[in-house]
Amino acid sequence: MIHGEICRVLIAAGGTGGHIYPGIAVGKVIEEKHGNEAEVWYACGERELERKLYAENFISPVVFPARQIRSGVAGKISSWGSAFGNLIRAARFLRREQIDVVLGMGGYVAGPTILAAKLLGCRTAIHEANSIPGRTNRWLAPYMDLVAVHFKSTLKQLRTSRGEVVGMPIRALGWAGSRQDAAAKFGLNPEIQTALVMGGSQGARYLYEKIADSLPLLDSKLTAPLQLLWSTGEANHAFIADRVSKLQLANIKISLQPFVSEMGAALACSDFAIARSGAGTVAELVGHRVFAIYVPFPNAIYDHQTLNAQEAANMGMGVVLKENEISPDRLTDTILIAVKHSADTPPRASELVSAKSAAELLAEELLGTCGR
Repeated sequence: MIHGEICRVLIAAGGTGGHIYPGIAVGKVIEEKHGNEAEVWYACGERELERKLYAENFISPVVFPARQIRSGVAGKISSWGSAFGNLIRAARFLRREQIDVVLGMGGYVAGPTILAAKLLGCRTAIHEANSIPGRTNRWLAPYMDLVAVHFKSTLKQLRTSRGEVVGMPIRALGWAGSRQDAAAKFGLNPEIQTALVMGGSQGARYLYEKIADSLPLLDSKLTAPLQLLWSTGEANHAFIADRVSKLQLANIKISLQPFVSEMGAALACSDFAIARSGAGTVAELVGHRVFAIYVPFPNAIYDHQTLNAQEAANMGMGVVLKENEISPDRLTDTILIAVKHSADTPPRASELVSAKSAAELLAEELLGTCGR
């Protein structure tokens, strides 16, 4: 190793759960399987959401005031000044803790931290989760010691000779209990088909409004009861609760949750999902063999959520419904397709079905760069 026998790893992951959860998954594998070879630190931005996601996993990351490059002359000067400040902060931290390798998982904290590592001669790696790589990773890829990607097609878009397809690291969401136990956590009936509704770590108000608008028509067309396990996001919970309380539904029962902390239990009692298609969401649903109706976030850069959803659809693990195509009729018909699909699909194992997870593969590749 570069600093003796122990490889010191910093995982820079911020922004949303789509970056943070995979980063934590890799760090956990390193600690559990390679604890005698490596030590792990984490870095994130200063937003409350980022720090909360780490705190829920009992992790205290180093926090940098990382933020988006804003528009306008004054905004750009301020943002670039902040980025340069983070470069200096990261360099001081890397030098003080004698970090050997930095992994950038995404979020505004990743770029300055990776650049600082490169300037100091640390090993560097990035993971690109989406089918279309982001601008920062396009810039960084030629200079990295390791470029890991979720989709094979992504490598063709990056200039690197050190690319590896590892998949998408996801949280350990295995559920040891039964479907009955999982359903009981959310006040649901395990004998009734259940749809998991989630819009990501920050919620998705417009999508949720469209779903609420569709429920009366769906209710009238169902031939058997249906349950919704609805993760609203804390910001949307009161609004959605008020909307659904005014609906007269005979065949649909709704369990509203501001935040689902035990996603393993949620997946274990769900027959299909209605979700956005961030890379982490797609990976978790596909990895746990949950069929989904994917409604890509239309403002995602490069429209990468649509391409992520299409990858899942190509595997037979979902259908894609664009947000601008949603109407009560269209969404109802699509949900009825998912109801029939889940009814015709044999029961699945609740655990992840893969010989070696993406988190394990990325951890091994990362430690390999440390030892070169």
